[in-house]
Amino acid sequence: MIVNNAVRVIAGYHDQAPSTVNSMVWDKLIAQKFIDIVKTGTSVKYSWIQANLFYSQPPYGTSTYSKCLVLTHSGSVQNSRFEGFPGQTYARPDSSSKTILRFSQVSNGAIEPLKKESFSIGDLTFSVDVESAKKVSVPDYLLKAVSPKISVRDNAKVMVLRDGNIVSTSKGEIGDQEVEFSENDAVIKAEKWMLETYNDINIQKNSDKRVKVSHIRMAEVDLDGNYENEIEKTVAYIVSFTNTYNKIPVENFYTAIINNEGVTYSLTNWSEFEEVKVEKSKIDFMKAVNLISSELAKKSF
Repeated sequence: MIVNNAVRVIAGYHDQAPSTVNSMVWDKLIAQKFIDIVKTGTSVKYSWIQANLFYSQPPYGTSTYSKCLVLTHSGSVQNSRFEGFPGQTYARPDSSSKTILRFSQVSNGAIEPLKKESFSIGDLTFSVDVESAKKVSVPDYLLKAVSPKISVRDNAKVMVLRDGNIVSTSKGEIGDQEVEFSENDAVIKAEKWMLETYNDINIQKNSDKRVKVSHIRMAEVDLDGNYENEIEKTVAYIVSFTNTYNKIPVENFYTAIINNEGVTYSLTNWSEFEEVKVEKSKIDFMKAVNLISSELAKKSF
């Protein structure tokens, strides 16, 4: 990256690339999504970030995005596109261009692990947060998603992509400027933008929605390998809303990337739900565990 006709961008991961998990070939899926986004004219850097973010959402829920990493040069070349696709590619950096920027995603704070109890059934071992499970009131209904076709308002002026029930929008880029607002401001901006941009979605109807904020951080790479000299700056926030129905988690989400220019990327499959009545179970948690244990003991694996 610091020679004549230098590499413009390197996109990869902090440690391991995602592989095949539960028959899902993550590296192939992410690569395909990356190319789909590149074809819209988004930079290589931002397309890689968006593709990995897509597969960190329900129902996929991989942890790939937390490992996502991009290296670029400073200046306008950081937003280069693939040659032959829409958008500006910029001239290749030469040996005088020695400022390399690293972009990565950082979660804000750690989640305290649940206190779990392990159960063994034959050769199978599983764990569960028993105290929480005992407190759950089993509902007498099933949830049916009422999924209106998610659409974007005509005046939104964004690129819109559809992938099954998931809709994403893209506008602008993430640069190297530090954000000038707080996490709380980012949450307000994300919610306001959703209400103003999408039709027939009202995130405010569900007071039990869960919110998570993480950061996209940028640092100038110390080419001598002195990592402690590298100062990371937050250049964008990732705000994620996940839905609940009567405190029951459901696979609905709305995620937005926000920098000083506003929301540059969003992703959603938000739906409303209706109740379908069923006969309520009378069994408690520990009795259910014992019944499952006895049934599995009869099986041969």
